[in-house]
Amino acid sequence: MLGLASVSVLLNLWGRPGGLASTRKYRETLGGAAMKLDVKTMAVALAVLWGGAMGITGLANLLWPGYGQAFLDVMASIYPGYHATAGLGQVIAGALYGALDGAVGGAVLAWLYNYCGARR
Repeated sequence: MLGLASVSVLLNLWGRPGGLASTRKYRETLGGAAMKLDVKTMAVALAVLWGGAMGITGLANLLWPGYGQAFLDVMASIYPGYHATAGLGQVIAGALYGALDGAVGGAVLAWLYNYCGARR
């Protein structure tokens, strides 16, 4: 939940030239602190998001054959050992692959963001 200080900072930045995209003004308002992403949090968030997308699509494919089949076929071509066939075991395998892929992707994305932000 945003505190009054956070709301005040956002409102002050909103009206300035460059708005919220003005990184220099934002850093000055925060006392020079650079914004960083938490690598673990981003990894967990994308693991839940991508694993959930794979799991929900797989379950929907079990209930309604053909649903998301093209998506599942593409994922089957990427993840070794996963087959886009209708079966609970394959749904679980796809969700686990998605969670692992999302975690690695989220960690790399957050690290890259922090690395590029530190160089400015």
